[in-house]
Amino acid sequence: MTMRFASGAERDAALETGMADGVAVSYYRLDEILASAASRK
Repeated sequence: MTMRFASGAERDAALETGMADGVAVSYYRLDEILASAASRK
């Protein structure tokens, strides 16, 4: 995933919100769901 920001300050502000951690958790959950679905086949 690529995100573009108008400035480094805007990027830094977005990162300070914890957004990166939330995305990581979402990908971890998606990985678990896909692994579970694959093991059911």
